[in-house]
Amino acid sequence: MQNTSYSLISNPAAKFLECQANETVQTIYPNSSTALTCGDGITLRFDAQGRISSLNSKDGNALKTFSYSVKGVLLEVCMQNYRLSRLGNEWTDGHQLFDIEISLDNLGVVTIIERSCAAITRLNPNGTFVIAVVSLEGKQSTIYHSGDAFRPIERIEYPGGDKRHFRFDELSIMSLLDEADGYWLKTNGLWMHYNALGAHDGLKALQISVDFNGTVIFHYVNDTRMSVDAFGQHTYTIPTVVAA
Repeated sequence: MQNTSYSLISNPAAKFLECQANETVQTIYPNSSTALTCGDGITLRFDAQGRISSLNSKDGNALKTFSYSVKGVLLEVCMQNYRLSRLGNEWTDGHQLFDIEISLDNLGVVTIIERSCAAITRLNPNGTFVIAVVSLEGKQSTIYHSGDAFRPIERIEYPGGDKRHFRFDELSIMSLLDEADGYWLKTNGLWMHYNALGAHDGLKALQISVDFNGTVIFHYVNDTRMSVDAFGQHTYTIPTVVAA
């Protein structure tokens, strides 16, 4: 008997989201006599018991497939060649264990809950996904991803109610950042800040970026850097001047 060892890690959602958009899983559905096509072209196929067996793209390729026990317990989720199977109270991809719970609703939304921390990831049928995280102080931040090839973030909702909205061009390069006190617009390679009335208020930045987890970094023209995490916490790095 082969001895397979597993290491325990937290959320495999990142593995799900690393899959390339052009990867598909070909599956035959002998019991899928019913289907529901959404407005965006995604088709939900159902098995003979009325459970979702697959989510299919417009061209018929299976984006996600699902397998169940006789009693209807979700046992396996496969998305673009990445497969997770239930193993007792955990899930495994065949190499490591994940301390999570995975569920599927009747609209095809896959929910991944990390037991080790208050993080919930919801994968929508159209490729968009939402990550909600609760801090130790009970504050919640929510990060919305667009599901495009490079998965740029659409917006961040901070615990205090403020929001940041991000706009990207066709190359997934950020071009506009809308926030509570105005907006940043990238013009001729330089970021300019405009207040709520649309007037330039003098703030300029060399670069603005946002990462997968919702951390926004501002690199101002005076070389000061400000980092804002998904909970709205600010960190500053001020350049030092060395005396001659």
